[in-house]
Amino acid sequence: MHLTQQLLRHKTIFVTGTDTGVGKTTVACAIARAWVAAAHDVCGMKAVASGGRVNTRGEFLCDDSKLLAADSTPRGALVYQEVTGLRIVSPLFGFARPIAPVSAAKFDGMKFDYSTLTRKLKALHSACKARKVNLLIEGAGGALVPLSTTKTVADLIATLAIPAVIVARTELGTINHTLLTVEALRARKITIAAIVLNRMKKGALSLVERASVDEIRMMAPKSIPIICNWE
Repeated sequence: MHLTQQLLRHKTIFVTGTDTGVGKTTVACAIARAWVAAAHDVCGMKAVASGGRVNTRGEFLCDDSKLLAADSTPRGALVYQEVTGLRIVSPLFGFARPIAPVSAAKFDGMKFDYSTLTRKLKALHSACKARKVNLLIEGAGGALVPLSTTKTVADLIATLAIPAVIVARTELGTINHTLLTVEALRARKITIAAIVLNRMKKGALSLVERASVDEIRMMAPKSIPIICNWE
């Protein structure tokens, strides 16, 4: 995957998607590794995770957080722990059931407070900026997944006022999903650092995939870089 310098010049990025299972963590880890290769300290973290387990130390663990932690630097991990009180292998909020966070919290009998999430992320953002650590935040599911009765992931990104990367599939339906996500973010005045079309199978592009890529490139604002992970 060729990540553009236009994308990598950002010091903080929120990785969101058009859906769940589109490869947000894969893309987030690629960005983290590119930053590290450019001699930046990196804190890569999962804000909210649905689907995971609590270990014997009482820490909530999920695969996404562990992968992001592995591509973070020791300095980034230290800042995360100092600000949140958690090791970087744990998200800020984690729920056992692999469903939308608000429902997962309800079924798990746990409290999930949007204002607390926002406050912690703002504190982490400020600390990373002060310590010259690049911050990579991965969201939950797609951009309009609810985080409260009135707020979504997109609203969280807007509140944090940081650029977003949209990760999308290449299969049938991705044109609509991708362009709707672009509209939702732009309506909230969020800077879109890139759209990453993440192909999760090998071999030649199908006719559907080629048409989808061409039409997303045709319809998306020309100021937004479009990155294909097979190029």
